Amino acid sequence: MTRPVIEIARKATELSEGNLEATVVVTSRDEIGFLGSCFNNMSYRIRKKVFELSAMYHVTQLINTSATYQQALDGCLEHLIEIFKAQRGSIMLLNEDKTRLRVESFKQADKAAADSERTPRNRLELKIGEGIAGEVAETGNAILCMDCKSDERFKNYDTQNDLKSPDTLISVPLTVHGNTMGVINLTDRSNSRAFSNEDLDLLLAIAKQMAMSIDNARLHDMSISDGLTELYIRRFFEIRLDDEIKRARRFSFPLTLVMFDVAGLQLINEKHGRKAGDGVLFEIARILKDSVRATDIPARFGDEEFAVILAHTTAEQALIFAERLRERIAKTKIQTISAEVQVTVSVGLGEYEASIERHYQLVEHTQKAVEMSKQSGKNRTTTWKKEEPKS
Repeated sequence: MTRPVIEIARKATELSEGNLEATVVVTSRDEIGFLGSCFNNMSYRIRKKVFELSAMYHVTQLINTSATYQQALDGCLEHLIEIFKAQRGSIMLLNEDKTRLRVESFKQADKAAADSERTPRNRLELKIGEGIAGEVAETGNAILCMDCKSDERFKNYDTQNDLKSPDTLISVPLTVHGNTMGVINLTDRSNSRAFSNEDLDLLLAIAKQMAMSIDNARLHDMSISDGLTELYIRRFFEIRLDDEIKRARRFSFPLTLVMFDVAGLQLINEKHGRKAGDGVLFEIARILKDSVRATDIPARFGDEEFAVILAHTTAEQALIFAERLRERIAKTKIQTISAEVQVTVSVGLGEYEASIERHYQLVEHTQKAVEMSKQSGKNRTTTWKKEEPKS
């Protein structure tokens, strides 16, 4: 009679010492069996809560330690795909007027695939109320779709990006203070087990914590970003450049600064208006963001001047990047509100050397290289070289 009670007490001790997998074997339907079932239920609920809290903590840490807002989104999505064993997922955020959802992060479980194979060529946008994600954003209610092929709410956009249409989908809102800011979508478990209402509840709980952290990261990102180009502002850029110079000096890493001026922007402003000039700057910023690596730091340095910090990059390597960027900008036909225009840029490179201690020294060298490009006919790239002392 006492043996089953002693076994339950022993398992309770294991549970209190951290063995969250502790359970008892229930062999009867009497009071002892009921007690054992209650213990197993308690153990399961503790495991579930610990898993939930661990996931929330990990997501918060990812956001707080990420260097950029985009890295925070990507890191959180990768973690969600891992813990829910999903084949792929996306984070969609609402635009400023709350009328459209746009994919801001997309990841697949197959990390062996190349980035170009994992990321959609076109960033999907949905109207509020369109498709399952649009309905979640509109109503604020999560949806568990067990059969996407037969669900009339599901809109298949995956074929546009050569992706397999999902069979199952779990979509939950990202909500801050009662306001929906976006949606998390996860599709098809990699272990072929269907998503459950339990998964839905867990993702909802994580999404609530995640939404607050994402919103804080977004506000921080807005405070250090230029309103027009969405690149980093000059002050933040200078702080990061000082940090990279210290790192390059300490670990002997190569470091190169790229800067460029846009030619002919004043003429565009005079001929087509200021909005046309703003459109040109926005498009150049878009090209720049599309050209840099996740670890690079692009910024709007002045009215018509842009800059990029390329860590772990020599001047020779940076020259390849700069030339590709310069040629791409020169070839791009930019459609403004009143006319189609083309512009060129004059590029300068400055590589860190031991005599450089602060950001303004490297900036000064690089700006000299930009001026040399301008004086040499514009639309070219020049690398700053230290003048040899005269004998």
